[in-house]
Amino acid sequence: MKERRTILNITLTEIAEALDITQPTVQRYESGEIKNIPYDKLVMLADLLQCTPPYLLGWESETNSPPEIPGEEERMLHYFRKLNAKGKKEAVRQIENLTLISKYSGSSEN
Repeated sequence: MKERRTILNITLTEIAEALDITQPTVQRYESGEIKNIPYDKLVMLADLLQCTPPYLLGWESETNSPPEIPGEEERMLHYFRKLNAKGKKEAVRQIENLTLISKYSGSSEN
């Protein structure tokens, strides 16, 4: 976990906020002091660290991270991954709403 977090330049605080848990809890996850991470937190953590839950559990050696997306999409994913579940739901809702406005969707650029 620490290796992925360091590679991606993500802080313990950012993980704590994204998972809606305390920073000491994240530190305990990272140190292995807490071995039974709740499934929903494990899935969100893997998403944030761009790997799979089995990788975090030490069952896989490959991260299976998605290929890099250039430009704006990469930036959007970076910020999306920082959101907690409630924030992600709201972000999706906002993007869906933008697609309904003609000046923001399709090929009609103004």
